[in-house]
Amino acid sequence: MQWIKYWLVIGSNKGKDVQFKTTESRRIFVYVTTGEISINSQNLSNKDQARIDLEDIVHIEALKPSSLILIDVPFCKGGDMMLIL
Repeated sequence: MQWIKYWLVIGSNKGKDVQFKTTESRRIFVYVTTGEISINSQNLSNKDQARIDLEDIVHIEALKPSSLILIDVPFCKGGDMMLIL
């Protein structure tokens, strides 16, 4: 089992979209470093962040030229895991 995965998108043009497949056993953290994006119909802009739980597919669309960091980690209940970024 891979514990942590990350994904970095740099310089996505307006209108570009990506579907990131995941499972309900994973948690997704997204940090918008520049620009403006839509994640599953929720808009985020420069320096915003989001935590995404219980989704099978994360749909990301660049509303402006954008870059982001996406971190994919396993779900753990309670104090089973400590994540320091």
